[in-house]
Amino acid sequence: MLLHTLHYYRLAICWSGRSFPLCENETFRPAGRTHFTSGHGKTMSELKIYNTLTRIKEVFEPIDADNVRMYVCGPTVYDFAHIGNARPAIVFDVLFRLLRHRYGADHVKYVRNITDVDDKINARALRDFGPDISSGKMSLNDAIRQVTEKTANQYHKDVAALGCLCAKCRAARHRSISTAW
Repeated sequence: MLLHTLHYYRLAICWSGRSFPLCENETFRPAGRTHFTSGHGKTMSELKIYNTLTRIKEVFEPIDADNVRMYVCGPTVYDFAHIGNARPAIVFDVLFRLLRHRYGADHVKYVRNITDVDDKINARALRDFGPDISSGKMSLNDAIRQVTEKTANQYHKDVAALGCLCAKCRAARHRSISTAW
């Protein structure tokens, strides 16, 4: 269902024109450029992003234009992806592409969190592997690992099928954020 629902997103990205390259095989503008052209042929000198804390659009100025970093929340991997999981993947993919276009592909790092510690995951592991856990054939931690690995792998396949560029992912319990940067 998810792939059929969002099939047109991929087509729209690839047909969106040369001034804002959204397809993986296009050449991105080198770093250091401060202007880019919108799809309407207008030159834009600043990128504004809505700040939910101040509730206003603010000019985006990276701390370091040679190392622009995005860290976004990803799914909690207790079940297969649904439309609610696809929306942020698509929105942040578009932002990632825009930042790559503006600052250069080699100068933007995109990290997406994968939450693999949650009560819903524990419940799913007990539901799917309860008899094996009760009989001692499997530990709860092994069951949790099986649930999260299976659903995280499927999530990555679904996001790739939508045409989203790869983000570096990190799991909540396995690594600290500093390893992703």
